[in-house]
Amino acid sequence: MTEAAGHEREASNIMRSIERAKAVISPEDSEIRAPCRARHPQGLGPERERDREHPFVIGIVRGEGIGPEVVDAGLAVLDALSSTGTVTFERRCAHPTREGGNGEHGSAIDGTFRRFCEDVFTDHGVLFAGAVGGRFVYDMRIAFDLYHKINPIATNASLRDVGCLKPDRVDGVDLVVVRECVGGIYQGRWHTDRADDTQRVAAQSFSYDESQVRRVVRIAAEMARDRRRRLLLVTKPNGIPDISRLWLDCARDAAQEHDVELTTLEIDYAVYRLIDAAPDLDVVVTSNLFGDILVDLGGLLLGSRGLCYGASYSADGAAVYQTNHGAAHDLAGTDLANPGGQILSLAMMLRVSFGLHDEADLVDSAIDDVWRAGFRTPDIMQEGCVAVGTREMTDRICSRIVELAATTASPC
Repeated sequence: MTEAAGHEREASNIMRSIERAKAVISPEDSEIRAPCRARHPQGLGPERERDREHPFVIGIVRGEGIGPEVVDAGLAVLDALSSTGTVTFERRCAHPTREGGNGEHGSAIDGTFRRFCEDVFTDHGVLFAGAVGGRFVYDMRIAFDLYHKINPIATNASLRDVGCLKPDRVDGVDLVVVRECVGGIYQGRWHTDRADDTQRVAAQSFSYDESQVRRVVRIAAEMARDRRRRLLLVTKPNGIPDISRLWLDCARDAAQEHDVELTTLEIDYAVYRLIDAAPDLDVVVTSNLFGDILVDLGGLLLGSRGLCYGASYSADGAAVYQTNHGAAHDLAGTDLANPGGQILSLAMMLRVSFGLHDEADLVDSAIDDVWRAGFRTPDIMQEGCVAVGTREMTDRICSRIVELAATTASPC
């Protein structure tokens, strides 16, 4: 392949990824009122929608800890959608087996699991995953060039009094964090030496190349252009000078190209602003480490870390959907885990990767209706509400999906 052809192919891949990642159509575009709709970027459109008559392929990774419970909740939602007769899904299940060879952690992606993922992606499918320990998420991103992650953070009016923040700090929050996933400190090199018989010296080195940064800030700028035209870049200029300068140069170019307003904040002040003035934020673009911090903190805005979710994407449509919380081994088997984040990631999957906007709206609306009716898992419990476990919350959401589907299908 010539150099020019390589650049052309890369540009084409980036444009396809941008089209997938565009942010949101307003709720008024649908008969189903979907208060959570602004959580999700726009879907792929006609290319995927034309396959509606054929099963959509989903690779299931149930994970560990509470992973199997919340992933099973998502699968129950798929069953509810399938029962409406409008769409079918083909499920394929696997679990990664760790091998040695990647630092002291070992690789999370063995040959069998890699082939499983390749087959799913080749058939235009995606992965729906629970939490997996070790370096699973990092190794997956390298193995399949899942180079950017999108994390929607949009609050729900039914939960405005749930968390530790004042309601006026969470009202109207609707932002998206876009972070780079295949460069930086999480993908660096590390080792431990001994300075002498008494001390160890641990070291880790990392870098970004310009192409890695440019393709991520382009996606973020495109999303900002289609939302409120505000792009926030988060760096640390004095602490990480050259890398911060590279990000700023690339972000300035992308903002100018897409005619959006660019502001920059250092990570420490960005954390403060996220809590103090989140409604003012639109699209945030940053490195993996800084994005990781911001998104987990976003759980305070949502009312629970159990509601944080997102997806990692490649340029050609490969994707992994999952929550942002960990395996929570202490909650495994207790029926106390909140399935909300995992189910919201499934709704994002339906909309973004499969173009199933109506089905995604059903899921979003069902979740909101159940919360509004006062049914809550312990982490989002309020006075006057009814405490339910993982299974009952899932059952209620599934029942509501079926009810809403029957209502919208009625000629009356």
